[in-house]
Amino acid sequence: MDGSIPAEEQYYFAPRAQPIAVPLALDYIDDRVSALTGELCVQAGTWAIIDDVSCKIKMAEHAKFPQYNGHDTMWVWVAT
Repeated sequence: MDGSIPAEEQYYFAPRAQPIAVPLALDYIDDRVSALTGELCVQAGTWAIIDDVSCKIKMAEHAKFPQYNGHDTMWVWVAT
């Protein structure tokens, strides 16, 4: 037992995921426009919370993104 992983077991665990860069004002995550609480809206339309897409709000361009249930969150643009 030297602590090495046998060749047949090397794929038992998924490789570690690379950290995701936090968007500063606008970013594309999986080809979706996104923004954080407190940032200004750059695209008017319907936005949803990334963790709960059933929660949607209408945003006007240049409006400030709100918190959700008292917490900062990430918003994704879903429709015009």
